[in-house]
Amino acid sequence: MIDMVDQGVEPWVCLCYGNPIYPGGGDTGLGGGLVASEEALQAWERYVDAFVRRYGEHVDEWELWNEPRTGLGKGAIQYADFVIRTAEVIRKLQPNAEILFAAGGSFHPIFAKEVLEHLKEEGKLDLVNAIIYHPYAENPDSRNDAAVKLREMAQSFAPHIGIRQGENGAPSVTGGFGAISGGTWTETRQAKWALRRLLGDLARDIPSSYFAICEMKYPDKINYKGLLAINDDKTIDHAKQGYYAIQNLASVFDNTLLRIQDLDFDVNTENADRKIELSAYRGPSGGGLITYWRANDKPGEKPDFESMKLQASNLKFEEPILVDLLTGRAYKMPLDTCKPIGQGTMFENLPVYDSPLVVVEQNEIERSLE
Repeated sequence: MIDMVDQGVEPWVCLCYGNPIYPGGGDTGLGGGLVASEEALQAWERYVDAFVRRYGEHVDEWELWNEPRTGLGKGAIQYADFVIRTAEVIRKLQPNAEILFAAGGSFHPIFAKEVLEHLKEEGKLDLVNAIIYHPYAENPDSRNDAAVKLREMAQSFAPHIGIRQGENGAPSVTGGFGAISGGTWTETRQAKWALRRLLGDLARDIPSSYFAICEMKYPDKINYKGLLAINDDKTIDHAKQGYYAIQNLASVFDNTLLRIQDLDFDVNTENADRKIELSAYRGPSGGGLITYWRANDKPGEKPDFESMKLQASNLKFEEPILVDLLTGRAYKMPLDTCKPIGQGTMFENLPVYDSPLVVVEQNEIERSLE
């Protein structure tokens, strides 16, 4: 962890799981149950105290348990009481720590609401800063609206409580282990999925992560969500297509961009039922960026390119470049496909498919390649 910080990585830590040497202490893995007995809870508090004292110099963001599967009602109250006890230990040592609680076993808005209701009843809403959720779905775009509603619900309890997409990924091979592993997956589908997940979150100002860096090998199974493939001895075999796709994304979408929240645009596609996911940004040089993709289908399900017309009424482009984040290739756009209209731009015959493309002003893409 110290080496991560030295390299400029700011980690957050998930505090979990249980310890079966204590009665009611839970187990050491997912699904082992929350720490429940008073004896085990006191031991848990000592563990949290020691952990924060040891690593608090390097970490100030703490997630309280991974995917608690206690159920609704009494189960949500049990978890809320656990959050209170744990958060109070942390706050004594780090008054300004960021404390994140889980939206149930993966992504359960009702569970999160019941936790917030109990925290409010106990006068403890100030102990938490955000809700962690894991929006697994074969089409990542299908959970975007639910995430926005989760944030609205959280902020109806307290404006300071946000959300964080804390675990989401897709496998690159069919037949593995873990969430959404039952679909038909390839490295290309995984790469498209990862781009859509991360950019969908960015467009909604949701702090986001990709799970995980490398594959996870268990004694009798493998979780293939990693961006790095592993050998049987857990050494790295190769970087997957998704690894390079996320590199492409990060080279363009860095923290110098400002999202344009009031973009005035109109989209027309070859098929009226097509749903286009679109967001826009402005770079430090003043140039615009528009990223978009066809969001109706699961990544890889309908990969063919189509044509669309895009009118951005309040975003002008002078020398637009088209970038495919999947491949990293950049294309000079023909002049007849891009026409100024007032203070904006009309794009004719713009290609669109099931993976993000970016229209970007040339001076902005040149900056990102320096």
